[in-house]
Amino acid sequence: LDEAATAVWVAPRLAGLDDGRDMARLADPTVARDAGPGALPEGLQLARHAMGRVPPATYRRALEALTAFARRAPELVRLQVPALLIGGEHDRCTPPEALLALAHVLPDARAVLLPGVGHWPQLEDPEGFEAALLDFLAGPAPVLH
Repeated sequence: LDEAATAVWVAPRLAGLDDGRDMARLADPTVARDAGPGALPEGLQLARHAMGRVPPATYRRALEALTAFARRAPELVRLQVPALLIGGEHDRCTPPEALLALAHVLPDARAVLLPGVGHWPQLEDPEGFEAALLDFLAGPAPVLH
């Protein structure tokens, strides 16, 4: 993430931790903000529950790792495995443009954008997510070098 993305995405989440809010209190607004309009209500309930159980120190470390993770084209182009990138058309955390750009950088990637879905496609549209995953897994076996 560049400085602008860090300021917009990571900093507010860290600020919530710094303000002393527990994960359950952070989960409600985070899930509501980052979900798509077509999200399965039960999936959002599970997302809130799961996020609420993450230890705050773990969440902090994960947020901090996002700013240092090597995700530039020279590093990613070296990945020599098939990749399936599933995202939501309403994902504000990993916008569709970013997901599609990543699919173009990876040597053997397929991108699937699920309609009406936000940041948690596996929970917001489990059937669409599963269909995309099963289709990918049923595809041709990778060529091993």
